[in-house]
Amino acid sequence: MVEGDTIRIYYGGTNDYHTGGGKAAIGLATLRKDGFASLDAGSKMGTVTTRPLIGSEGELHLNTNASGGWVKVEMLDSAGNVIEGYGRDDCASISADAMNQKIPWGSRSELPETKGSRRFRFLLVNAALYSFMAGEKVELETPNPPLKVSFSFDEDEGTSTTDGASNDGLQQTRFHNKVRVAPDSDPSAAGGSALHFTGDGETLDTFEIVGTSHLGTQFTLAARMRSDERGLARLFSTHRGIGVPVSGELIFDVNPSVGTLSLTLNGQRVQSRPRFFRDGRYHHFAATHNRGEVKLYLDGNEVASERIRAGTMHLYYDDSIIDLRRAPDSSSEAGIHLAADLRVGEDQGGRFITYRDKVPAPPDNQLRGWVDDILVVRRVLSAEEIAALNNLPDR
Repeated sequence: MVEGDTIRIYYGGTNDYHTGGGKAAIGLATLRKDGFASLDAGSKMGTVTTRPLIGSEGELHLNTNASGGWVKVEMLDSAGNVIEGYGRDDCASISADAMNQKIPWGSRSELPETKGSRRFRFLLVNAALYSFMAGEKVELETPNPPLKVSFSFDEDEGTSTTDGASNDGLQQTRFHNKVRVAPDSDPSAAGGSALHFTGDGETLDTFEIVGTSHLGTQFTLAARMRSDERGLARLFSTHRGIGVPVSGELIFDVNPSVGTLSLTLNGQRVQSRPRFFRDGRYHHFAATHNRGEVKLYLDGNEVASERIRAGTMHLYYDDSIIDLRRAPDSSSEAGIHLAADLRVGEDQGGRFITYRDKVPAPPDNQLRGWVDDILVVRRVLSAEEIAALNNLPDR
């Protein structure tokens, strides 16, 4: 409920599990209007620049808390240059906690009339920026670029990585436990360095790619791998580490011992027939999802193709699975939404309320070996594009 400048959220809570009795109560959470998230700066000035916008007009209003510091705004043209008269020195310094603060530049109270796109650059010190309004017709000049993540690790070392695909913004990564980037002198390697997974049998060694939980209706996962062992290994995973996979979880497995690869999505598994690749060399693995149609690739060749059903496979509190999948020929615009960001090397692990005191088993699917040329893209690559990935020239 919106009451003045406050959003009031009433909720019910209990001090026991869903199946228990316990004590119940009604709670109230409040937050400022349009205050679900903010960009904050401390004593060191922070800046944030919008993507190119079209249709901005009239006055610029900010929802900001700058009572302990200040906020200023610059206007930039399509080339990224400050528009004359709308720079930081022209803008009045705002030091207030206000949800509808008008921004003036000297005697100018309205945005300039310019052709093409423009950007806003916000400058903050000890302040929080929640939102801004620049007329009712403002919109992005171009739609959001598709997610694309690419790691070759050639210039990386230790826990330092560089995303080679920056058009959609640089993806952050997290190294969990003992995985590291290290030089790999193997002659079948595509470059000088790769992710090295040693595995001690006790910890989950994973490489997490932040911002990859929403894969949508169309996506491609790909990577090179050289296994030091013959058993099943997680190439990509968001599995909770225990129990049957359900909706919100993804598992891309490789089994050099049997010569198979499989992709589990929405509680459904697509697996290839055995094809020998237990030779201690790098091999390229890829999986695509196109509105329910799954294809698997080994060394640039398609080895499996199958359609999975839309809907959900819901995990119930007693460990049972509620099958809410639709008819086999139905489609969905919801796509694949994961409960966590993708990890390379093993499951995410952790404790889960559904299992109360249960803890995931030790890492029995731990990848031990090397992984290179990781690609995650929210687009279905063609067979020719995947074959070209497999035939990357030496760097």
